[in-house]
Amino acid sequence: MFRVLKPGGLCVLTDSTQLGDRPEWDNLVANFGKFDEPWYVSFINHKLGETFQAAGFQPHIKYVSSATKTLSFLKPPGIQELLNKLARLAASGEPQAASYWAYHVSRFSFFVTQAAAGLVAHHAAETLGSSFQPNSPPILFTPEKPGSAGTPLQRLGANASA
Repeated sequence: MFRVLKPGGLCVLTDSTQLGDRPEWDNLVANFGKFDEPWYVSFINHKLGETFQAAGFQPHIKYVSSATKTLSFLKPPGIQELLNKLARLAASGEPQAASYWAYHVSRFSFFVTQAAAGLVAHHAAETLGSSFQPNSPPILFTPEKPGSAGTPLQRLGANASA
């Protein structure tokens, strides 16, 4: 899935709950595998979130309803997408927003590898000049379009553990 999803894309998976999703149901879920579904014991113990993170996805939103859960994961943007975003922000006359974005990209390795994060910070410093202050306090970065859920940094604050 990671290979075919475009950078910045969203992967959504819906399946039955696993151990720990509804702790009060753990005994019932564990007993289900003893009946007709021997493969289920392996499934309920498997950490889907860890599998997706190992593939390179970032946890996004987890929603549990009854005996079903929906997990969503983001594919991090590639370095070119980040550079394009910085260039658009710098050209928009919002150097603080671009500085904020570059600061957080350079600080959080879950967006890009450490080497790529350094390239983004270097590009931001060149593009923004003196307005780029990597040690400045965070500035609120508003959603990219009306009705959107905000930036990936804001969304990651949601209950994203899988």
